[in-house]
Amino acid sequence: MVTARLSAWRLHAPAEPAALLAGELIADALRHSADRIRLTLWAEDGLLRCEIGRAHQAGAAPAQPARRVHALLERLACCWGTQDGVIWFELCLQARP
Repeated sequence: MVTARLSAWRLHAPAEPAALLAGELIADALRHSADRIRLTLWAEDGLLRCEIGRAHQAGAAPAQPARRVHALLERLACCWGTQDGVIWFELCLQARP
């Protein structure tokens, strides 16, 4: 889904890391008994943002990535965090100098 959406937006460079991170975070959420996952993507101001959270769980405890996923986020994302049961990451759309 992530790769298809980014391809439709002609954002080919971030497609592989975005799909990898989103897939790992979704798998991690499903392992922790979330039965419905919401995935949100948008690109703005030179950044691609991806948010993953449990659908319909207002006030849920902040999601915390597994250690292996945490290492991937640190390596691939320009920034990431958690808020209100949602874990998010951003990828730069422009190449860094």
